[in-house]
Amino acid sequence: MAFMPHLLLAHDDLDQRTTLGGILEKGGYQVTASGLRDVPDHESLGDFDAILASPEAVKRRNLSRRRGNRPLIVLADGGDVRQAVEAIKQGAADYLALPVEAGELLSAVGNALAALSTQSEDQRRPPFTVIGSSGAMVEVRERIAQIAPTDSAVLIEGESGTGKDFLAHAIHAASLRNQAPFITVNCAAIPDAMIETELFGQRFSPATGRAGLADAASGGTLYLDEVGELPLEVQARLLAMLDQSAAEDRASGSSPPRIIATSHRNVRQLAERGYFHEMLSRHLNETRLQLPPLRDRQHDAIELAHHLLGRFCRKLGKPLLRISEDAIRAIEAYHWPGNVRELSNLIERAAILCDGEEIDATMLAIDSDAPRIGDFTSAEGGGAVSLEDYFIAYVTQHQDQLTETELAERLGISRKSLWERRQRLNMPRTKTRKRGPRRP
Repeated sequence: MAFMPHLLLAHDDLDQRTTLGGILEKGGYQVTASGLRDVPDHESLGDFDAILASPEAVKRRNLSRRRGNRPLIVLADGGDVRQAVEAIKQGAADYLALPVEAGELLSAVGNALAALSTQSEDQRRPPFTVIGSSGAMVEVRERIAQIAPTDSAVLIEGESGTGKDFLAHAIHAASLRNQAPFITVNCAAIPDAMIETELFGQRFSPATGRAGLADAASGGTLYLDEVGELPLEVQARLLAMLDQSAAEDRASGSSPPRIIATSHRNVRQLAERGYFHEMLSRHLNETRLQLPPLRDRQHDAIELAHHLLGRFCRKLGKPLLRISEDAIRAIEAYHWPGNVRELSNLIERAAILCDGEEIDATMLAIDSDAPRIGDFTSAEGGGAVSLEDYFIAYVTQHQDQLTETELAERLGISRKSLWERRQRLNMPRTKTRKRGPRRP
């Protein structure tokens, strides 16, 4: 039987424990879930490889001190991060705001366990493997090796699902900050009215104020996912932090966070149109990584498929499966609108369903009839459209026939991401009497 890391999940909300526990178990982990009253005593904590807990559990059960060398991941409900920030300052490995996507949760746990297992190894060895032999991916690996040891801000651009968050974690893990916090901020998910307070805290007295996520990431990495969604006034304050905090924090003996930002849109073009702070754009573009879409590196899709299948087989405790020739041809022929995320979802589902030794094209269930980005043209000028135009056209065309879950799967994104994009593009789901297809 394959080794299954044992996780403690401490949260008082039964629904949260059930949802999070299900994601973790599906991801290949053994989970013990408990309410705050049932958290194991100090001696029993040694049975776990990592701890995931609410800020209340961290504080009331003193988990920051009792955890020993086990990584602690803080799960904060509803964006309330006061207790979470304090826990991270005391050495928590990561902070996640609930609700959290399955991929983000599993990535955080995997990274925390990987960091723990490599503490005694040569720190120069890259802890992440960037898959792909295309020229673009070879260049990405070389760039990571160059920029990871530095403290410079990094901008990672690429379409949704290309793996920008993976590269952000890879840069942090290969840096000299890899034992410090890695704080994730989803700039598209936090309302504009709250984002400045979440990042920089409240300007009250020390007794009544609260720290922000930038403070929590001090000495580590502040990961700004979809930085292009930040309001301009918050961008200006972020620029001021990048320009000024290094000198101020050196004087106080602390270290400012390193900024790693991602965007599915071209930040330089946004700045030219007045939607992004020009000086911040210049600052971020000094160290820039571009992740190409999977359709532009089809051979990498085969390498990724084999890598992902091996990982999922280990998590599921299955012997290593093969990918049939017809499945390989289907992977090569498909245009992957959802990029690596879509490929990962299909490979995982096929690994779960496969009862034999080989995955064929039928098990992958690739939707070869799904329209390509190039199949749509812009209403203005008839040229090729952007990914955002593609999203609008695809959702408009198929929302009466497909459920939200099915739409998200076809696009290679989560239901949460689908909802967020609908809100941002003012495309609320309209009620219809039509019913989409249902799984048997």
